[in-house]
Amino acid sequence: MERRLPSWGEMGLGEDDTRLDPDWWSSALTQAAGSTDRATAGAWRARLRRLDRSVHTVFVIGIVMVMVFGIAAAQQSPRNEMRQPQPEIGAGQGNGGQVPSGASLTATPTRALATSDRSQTAATPTAQPTRSLKRVSPGPPPPLASVRLDEPVLFWMPEILAAAERTGVPASLIAGIIKVESQGDPDAVSPAGARGLMQVMPDHLHEQGVNSSRWHDPATNIQAGALLLKWKIEATGNQWDGVRHYFGIKCDAFTCTEEYATRVYRWVDHYAPLIAAPYDAGVRVMPAR
Repeated sequence: MERRLPSWGEMGLGEDDTRLDPDWWSSALTQAAGSTDRATAGAWRARLRRLDRSVHTVFVIGIVMVMVFGIAAAQQSPRNEMRQPQPEIGAGQGNGGQVPSGASLTATPTRALATSDRSQTAATPTAQPTRSLKRVSPGPPPPLASVRLDEPVLFWMPEILAAAERTGVPASLIAGIIKVESQGDPDAVSPAGARGLMQVMPDHLHEQGVNSSRWHDPATNIQAGALLLKWKIEATGNQWDGVRHYFGIKCDAFTCTEEYATRVYRWVDHYAPLIAAPYDAGVRVMPAR
């Protein structure tokens, strides 16, 4: 039996009934509501598109970071392998079981060889003898008679020690006289005519048979002055008076006897420890010429 929709009249409604607009779907309010629904749906679709782009961006960034960290880890791994200590070769291996004297064996890794099936095999380390470093002892210091100190008076250390040995006059006393008399200058000449390191007068040099060509020779002049000082000490009976008479009981343009002797012994106290232990004196030691 064919079904039929009831008419407006059968439902008790006229076509112009104000309670129901048969064209309600085309009314202005309905269209406005539809427009609002469409706008809301469009806004949601826009939000979904933005969310989709954000998720896509985060995904791409994650992939890039994973690739970067993976490459960095792959590059770091060979370096760590290279830093690993290599096993030492036992004594007697390589070189026919003979270890060279003064040499130590260290393992030198060789580059791994690739086979046809691309498998890696490590070559056997070969022993390379390397000369071991040994601390060289400086040896005993040179004798005092063959060294010179970088100091105006003790530069003449060999000549001072030689004169002290021959005459018995202490080396420090000879050094003190040289310091006061000439400041270590072998070419010094006083206004009175005294010559050389120990400022020996020409009369005393002639008395000892020293030729004038050797008056300023350091070894000759120191020897002559030390011998003269020895005579003065023996004549007076003590070193202090011997030093006083070496200068003379007088005053010159520079000083007087007592002041001269005091200055000499002040320098004796200074030079005594330097001559006794020149290598501990803190003064640069130079080889003798």
